[in-house]
Amino acid sequence: MATTGQPTVKVPAKHESWKSALHQTCVRSVRITLKQIADRLGIHPKTLARACDENETDNLSSKHLSGLAQIDGIDLAFLDYLEALAGRVAYVVPTDLGAACTTRMTAQAMHAMASLLEAKADALEDGRICDIEAQDIRDRADNVTRCVQAIAAYAERVAQPERTLKQAVNS
Repeated sequence: MATTGQPTVKVPAKHESWKSALHQTCVRSVRITLKQIADRLGIHPKTLARACDENETDNLSSKHLSGLAQIDGIDLAFLDYLEALAGRVAYVVPTDLGAACTTRMTAQAMHAMASLLEAKADALEDGRICDIEAQDIRDRADNVTRCVQAIAAYAERVAQPERTLKQAVNS
């Protein structure tokens, strides 16, 4: 079953486009500069600046998006935008849950979300989604769900008062 036409997506008025949200994250972050972000991602600052520019066609790869999610001190506008596209709301996982584990799990979820968005964009290039593309999108969406559920399950295990952080990490 094919879907025709462009999808209608409600996004917050604050960010009418992906580039606007990415610009907010990388250029307007108060605690970290664009150059520092680019250095942590292992890319040239001009490459990052072009990816944030509405007038440029350059984009960041999914590995850079997942890396972006791991940088402390950035404005998370790009995540807010993705959450709005998915019709979801995220919450902050407290840092005392084991920062390394939750950061890795969050990066995996972001990579899965980026992969889903890339598949969706690829499928919509011709204005319709064929059955194979629809199944690929569903499979990738299921992977995003599994990643987020793993984070929630981990948080639930750690939140149990009778268990220590070390017990939760080892379980």
